[in-house]
Amino acid sequence: EAESLFWWFMHATTLTDPEVRVLYQLDGGLGTSESTLPLSGYRGSQPVRVGNGAVDQSQWDIYGCLLETARLYSDGHRPIDGDIGAMLGRIADHVCRIWRQPDSGIWEVRNGPFHFVHSKVMCWVALDRAIALADRGEVPARHRQQWQQEADSIRAYVELHGWSDALGFSARVAADPQV
Repeated sequence: EAESLFWWFMHATTLTDPEVRVLYQLDGGLGTSESTLPLSGYRGSQPVRVGNGAVDQSQWDIYGCLLETARLYSDGHRPIDGDIGAMLGRIADHVCRIWRQPDSGIWEVRNGPFHFVHSKVMCWVALDRAIALADRGEVPARHRQQWQQEADSIRAYVELHGWSDALGFSARVAADPQV
């Protein structure tokens, strides 16, 4: 089942390469946009929605999820083939371009986008896993140095801006990462 899920994810991702969406249909197509129905929900709760508004959102954490899944798949003695490796390399390049931008985060906020620590960390995960796969020869290593530089920039950014002493926790990063 895990192998089938991995290959389904890879199929769906090829349709949007190098972007990865948070919602795909079972056939791998893009998810359905959200609409509101003129109905009263359970005990009058509203709005009643069909679909999911997250289909139109950017959520950078998905890149870390995808590349971690690829690494776990490879760890199970299932080497990544050349076509999938090339796609994962393009996705890592894409992460280098987008991580400084705000997103809607795993929380699918509707009043954003914002700079979320979780999203930045998952972009770091994506690049770290791409580097590991490149070191194994399963992802083309031509941009490995750039991936490492961007991963180091993400780490420095999170260490500098990812914690609030006043709040005692990290939820959202206020600073714009133009580093």
